[in-house]
Amino acid sequence: GTKLASVIHPIELREKHPDLPRCNLVALCMSILEQVQFLHENNILVFDLDMSNIFVDKLETGYPETFIIDCDSFQIGTGDSIIFPGDVGRPLATPKELQGIPFKDQARTFANEYFSVTVLLFEILIPNQNPYMRRGGENDEVQLVKHGQFPYTAVPEKIQRVADEIPGQWVVDIWESLPPDITALFWSNLHKEGKNYAPENRTSVEEWSDTLWL
Repeated sequence: GTKLASVIHPIELREKHPDLPRCNLVALCMSILEQVQFLHENNILVFDLDMSNIFVDKLETGYPETFIIDCDSFQIGTGDSIIFPGDVGRPLATPKELQGIPFKDQARTFANEYFSVTVLLFEILIPNQNPYMRRGGENDEVQLVKHGQFPYTAVPEKIQRVADEIPGQWVVDIWESLPPDITALFWSNLHKEGKNYAPENRTSVEEWSDTLWL
């Protein structure tokens, strides 16, 4: 397999998969969600959902296989039943309620992980793009995450209103092309005014799978 970070890099996609249907990226998301859901069903949290820790094979077939490695970040057990606490993560995929807290000092929850999953899905469907990245503005990702400063709009057709804040017209074009149900979930989970922004309301792995499947 190949690291996800390499697979979805725009230059890599253009050179190695110039005619790759976008549905293959959706299939890639579904494969990763399946892996995470299996772990959750066994009371294991990944948390360090880093593109360097996920390997991909057979992307071009439309039925990609994915493998999560570097399992020292896994938290085995939740609540009062933690057997092995994880202590690794990345700032961008760390939810606001855990920002600034050493991972080793904080038991993580499924709600925490749902934020990390949403960020990863965004990075795949808009290849290699940080969802909080802004053009010509504040780019301290910790502060942007903490304050829910997601620069996109809930309605794709209105994206041109904030296009100057988004890093590149090609990113705007992809956002406009995504189905409304998907952009609505991204906005709702990542923007401070979204109904799924609060930890207890975040979109679950199963809900993301159902939305992408449709």
